[in-house]
Amino acid sequence: MLSSSKRLLYTKVLVVVSVAGSLCTSLTLRAGWGELYPFANWKLFTQPRGSNGLYSSYRIYTLQPGDSVFRRQPVRATRLFNQDDYVYALDYLVNSTLADSTGTGTSSLKLQALVKHLYPGATAYRVVRESTTPQQLLHQPHMYEADTVARF
Repeated sequence: MLSSSKRLLYTKVLVVVSVAGSLCTSLTLRAGWGELYPFANWKLFTQPRGSNGLYSSYRIYTLQPGDSVFRRQPVRATRLFNQDDYVYALDYLVNSTLADSTGTGTSSLKLQALVKHLYPGATAYRVVRESTTPQQLLHQPHMYEADTVARF
């Protein structure tokens, strides 16, 4: 077993190697030579199975009384949900609703209850799958394809 001083030294060496590898990869990617150090890329953390170049997420749009246009709602913490729980719960319930082959509609009812809890008082709701590429997101953050997956 390694002593704590050796573990600390190895940790420091790994951090230095990781930072150096990330910097070198940034330079090689800008030069068009590809990835030198695979752990520098964002997709290792966001999509561990690899990236297909397309990022998608679910968002809630609401129609307020007196409005004629659905408005995109921000992902925000509530009394019962932090921002991560909000995203995970919405993602889980939308995917459950889309996969409901039995036709019972229980997933749809749960999704509807979540959406109405997050944004009460609206007259209508839409859950939308927004898709974009990371490159497009960097240069044009408000440009994405929006496909409605649920309406209430």
